[in-house]
Amino acid sequence: MIRAFRLDMATMRRARLSNFIVMVALCVAVGFASKMLPLVFVAAVFMRYPLSVLSLDMVDETGTWGAYRLSLPVSRRDCVFGRYLSALAMIGMGLASGFVAMPILLAASSLASVVGGSSTFDGLPSLPDGFISPSALLASLLAVCATLFAGTLMFGVVTPLYYRYGMTKVTLMLPSITVGAVVLAVVVAGGQPDWLASWMPGLVMWIQSPGHMALASLAMLMAAAVVFAVSAVVSARLYERREL
Repeated sequence: MIRAFRLDMATMRRARLSNFIVMVALCVAVGFASKMLPLVFVAAVFMRYPLSVLSLDMVDETGTWGAYRLSLPVSRRDCVFGRYLSALAMIGMGLASGFVAMPILLAASSLASVVGGSSTFDGLPSLPDGFISPSALLASLLAVCATLFAGTLMFGVVTPLYYRYGMTKVTLMLPSITVGAVVLAVVVAGGQPDWLASWMPGLVMWIQSPGHMALASLAMLMAAAVVFAVSAVVSARLYERREL
């Protein structure tokens, strides 16, 4: 499993640093555009997981890489579990990019407040008071757990299909369809906060409590872990039975 994980990391080695820099820049842009810390971490996690991991599945079907990897001293089960270990690494990289973006956001905002009166620096972005506060951090935790849960549902469904059927038109379109569905749901829900509050008043009031927010985060994280584990086992069994 560790050897297969290293193979995945070697596949992304050349683009790892450049991708990380791009992710940090995008997180900074999201932070200044939204002025909300939770959205910074949502963007950071979602760009790496599940999208980057699903791109590794596509690499497996490119040329003869998948068959060559199986000629190495790794079993099919090792390849699958190594891929899921790579997914955990991608989550860590996404969170790291969010944490790196935080001091950049604060530094740029502080610079804007100091030199904002100068015409040279007029229009520099700034952040609202309380951008980084206990409530914002707790809301970020909830947002990250919700993103992990949604991403795991996508990853947990698409990945076994890749290992069973390979790269087909259907499996190639599934990530785009699921991403579009998630984005559409976020846009619809985010653009109608009053409608959402009237539709689920009890849930909205309940989730505003710090204790309930932490409980909901834990529940989604545990649910994501269960889906992740089940998907790994199913993928391993399907890949072992697949004829290449």
